[in-house]
Amino acid sequence: MRYRNSLLEGAFLPDARAGYEPGETFLKNAGGRQGMYINRGTRTANNFQRIEAGQANEYVFVDAGTTFLTTGVTAQQLQTRQAVTPRDLAFAEYATSDDSDQPTVAKVNAYGQLGMTVTDPLSAHSMSWAILGLGRLETFAVFAAGTFTTVGGDVAESIPVTGALVGDICLVQVQTVGTGARTVDEAIVAANAITVEMSGDPAANTVLNYVVLRLVGTFRPSHYVAFGGTYVCATADAAGMAIAVSGAKTTDIPFSSISKTDDSDVIVSTKVSAANVLTLTASADPDVAGTHEFDYFILRAM
Repeated sequence: MRYRNSLLEGAFLPDARAGYEPGETFLKNAGGRQGMYINRGTRTANNFQRIEAGQANEYVFVDAGTTFLTTGVTAQQLQTRQAVTPRDLAFAEYATSDDSDQPTVAKVNAYGQLGMTVTDPLSAHSMSWAILGLGRLETFAVFAAGTFTTVGGDVAESIPVTGALVGDICLVQVQTVGTGARTVDEAIVAANAITVEMSGDPAANTVLNYVVLRLVGTFRPSHYVAFGGTYVCATADAAGMAIAVSGAKTTDIPFSSISKTDDSDVIVSTKVSAANVLTLTASADPDVAGTHEFDYFILRAM
């Protein structure tokens, strides 16, 4: 039997099986999400949770939530629970909506607020959002993530996610455009599923990326943020912006957001199209170099 304050270390976290005392610590010393962990589970069911800030070059989820919009205000400002800065990466999508409008910009402003530019907002509309920062203490982690190929036949799709709870936060984006080039109008977590509404029938060949976020401390994360950053368009290349991300794999799950623009273009698809290459497709070309910027993060299984 090990003592409660004993220190173990290795490249991989202990799994959920028995064998570790409550409060026992583990130093993950290789791979993604290195740092100190503590067993917040029991002697018969381990649950190692991180207890320190991420490394200086590592993105973590600083904050996330779902917020209802103010009617008629196209430039929404949200005061987050955690301190955030303009250097952080911001992502926002509709959780509930009654149309096919898409958010055009998500960006943390100089006052530490999440700014979201939206079209025709109503108080019945709500946005799911997430903010990632470097070297910070994470407050949300990935409960589940993956890809889903649409069933088609209707605008409604249901992504099975075992254990998902009402109140979890989700982001859903198109990875591979299918018949009809549909967009995601809204996505919200239900019990054991993500309920998605598309802009039209997506047929049976649209591939979606999804992630479910939950407050840390009650589960073992399924994925970690392997890469993150901001891409500044240098040329009119929106039909297929190839972003070099050294180490990215085609099995990774990417997400993107527009953080700067001078028009109403939206992102059509986000995909790690080849090793070391993240490809973003937009609805139109960024016509002037430097006028468009895109935030992104890439998830990898633990």
